[in-house]
Amino acid sequence: GTIQLPHKPIADDVFRQIYPFRTLAIDMMKNLQPPLWNPYNGAGMPLLATLNIGFLDPFNFLFFILPYPFAWTIYILLQFFLIGLFTYIYCRKIGLNKYASLFAGFVFSLSGLIVVRLIYVVYGISIAMIPLTLYLVEAYRQDSKNKTFLLLPLIVYIIIVSTQPQVALYILLFIF
Repeated sequence: GTIQLPHKPIADDVFRQIYPFRTLAIDMMKNLQPPLWNPYNGAGMPLLATLNIGFLDPFNFLFFILPYPFAWTIYILLQFFLIGLFTYIYCRKIGLNKYASLFAGFVFSLSGLIVVRLIYVVYGISIAMIPLTLYLVEAYRQDSKNKTFLLLPLIVYIIIVSTQPQVALYILLFIF
């Protein structure tokens, strides 16, 4: 018998599933077709039910206005930016000074979990919603007349449609 080593290239799913499925769904939506079925995978497969396409993600507008490779790049960079920005504003809300808040945003947006997972584009936006949600809850806790908490349903929607179901559940349980 031959000894074989298991091999799974890094980010293999991105190039075989996530990117092609998302762009197929966007193409179908551009042609006013609901992205229900992927006819290109074997004898076909459900596309809407595929966990990683994220076609309901509101940030997909990038794919409608930009070439796909550029939209993908902007989407990945946008995740870093939003995680850092929302962490910064949350830290400011809980009383940290500007430098500590900037440091927290920088460190969180470039932490190991974030850097490793952002290429998959199915985690970053939902992770960015964690400090934003905490900010809204804290703003309401500090001033009950503050109406920004009305954004929470929109944020919960973004969390649910921009990541995998189990990750959305973990995030929502953490927030609640």
